[in-house]
Amino acid sequence: MNLFAVRKQLDRVLHPVVSTIARPPIHANVWTLIGAMLGAAGSVLFYLGLLWPAFALLIVRGLVDHIDGYKARNFGQRSTFGAVMDDVADRWVLGVMFAGGCLWLSPAYPHVLVVMALGITGALVNVIIKLSIYAEAHQDIRREHGKIGHPVDVVGMFGSAEFIIYFGAGVFFTALLRDPRPMLVGCWAVAVMAHVSLLQRMHFAWRHYRRVDPAAAAMTTERPGEGPRGDGPPPAGPRSIPTRCGSSSPAPRPSARWPDPRPDVRHGHRARALEPPVDAPPRKVSNLNPANAITASRFLTLPPFVWAVDQGYAQIATLALLICAALDMVDGLVARLLRCQTPFGEVFDAIADGFCYGFFMVVLTAYGQLPWLPVVITIAFGVYNTYLRAAYARRAGRTVNFRSWAMEKLVAYGGYNVLFGVAQIEVDFYLWGFVAIMGLTLVHDTKRMLIDPIDPPEVPA
Repeated sequence: MNLFAVRKQLDRVLHPVVSTIARPPIHANVWTLIGAMLGAAGSVLFYLGLLWPAFALLIVRGLVDHIDGYKARNFGQRSTFGAVMDDVADRWVLGVMFAGGCLWLSPAYPHVLVVMALGITGALVNVIIKLSIYAEAHQDIRREHGKIGHPVDVVGMFGSAEFIIYFGAGVFFTALLRDPRPMLVGCWAVAVMAHVSLLQRMHFAWRHYRRVDPAAAAMTTERPGEGPRGDGPPPAGPRSIPTRCGSSSPAPRPSARWPDPRPDVRHGHRARALEPPVDAPPRKVSNLNPANAITASRFLTLPPFVWAVDQGYAQIATLALLICAALDMVDGLVARLLRCQTPFGEVFDAIADGFCYGFFMVVLTAYGQLPWLPVVITIAFGVYNTYLRAAYARRAGRTVNFRSWAMEKLVAYGGYNVLFGVAQIEVDFYLWGFVAIMGLTLVHDTKRMLIDPIDPPEVPA
């Protein structure tokens, strides 16, 4: 259990303050942006050791996080983009404030940099496992007042509110006693409790979904006027559908466009769910969607990386690299969860991969931390790979991202090469090995993209 389980009670306590502050004509998304700016300012204050102002911004930012939700719910400003923006801002603020505090402690306690890495990694993986459960166990998703929810929300002892308690308590007593040890304990609490929460959510997934067959639970279609087994019309009127987590959610009324599903008792879970019929018009998805916004945010890690390498801060350079890699994993999950996959998004993700990791390598080469020759060859291979993909798209006559399993793994290898360059670990061996494997992969992909038949386009859901 976490504070999410008693959120309604907390909202009632904070309602007088939140409703008063929310009166100005400021959009909910602007409030979210203000919260992100307060988090950025707080991280700088933590880094400079100005603990009382930083602690005040930590509390105020938590209050602003309530204001944007209140504004969206009560002033007709709800949107999918706003919900995604709020989630991203929450996690980003958590990371930068925690990093600022750890960096201030690092001269006295160098091991706190390891604690910082553990805390940020634990927080990010908590988000990833939550999104993964949302995507894979969508039959248990519910909406209340337009906000998406899932039983996993109340599992775990770490979240934005818990972070304020763990980290904020340490900051408060350090500022009060002028002793850095309480803040060090708060940093350890964040790192430990983030991983405890991760284990709790993994246990939740194991307990509730270990016997759920994804193929049996896959969404299927039904013809209008027939039940899930074709044995007559579905029953009329709303009713409750049991879920794997023991809760019930009201089913929508049946219609020709959205047939009414019924539980498949043979498998012990809902094996059929809502899905548009085969003859439904294809769903149009804009390229300006949350998944592509997350992909674009990877470029924001490039300036901090350059600054960290220039100043000799290997830990911060590594953190920028890890955030860039984590965003690369999150954008795909968001695209599947919100059903906003587009051909442009796939191509944009591939471009972001090549540009970001290529930029990291060029920066390290400029500062003498990577040998120039294999980096130049790698960039030349990347340009040739871009040409091959453009030629494949012209042959296909549509925007399409050629899927190469080996090249996808080489992208991760490129990230490791940047990490080896920052840490100065056998850079020549790993970089030349990367060049050799990439060359062989391009030889194989050249045949597939320029000679082999074009794969037919996927039928949109």
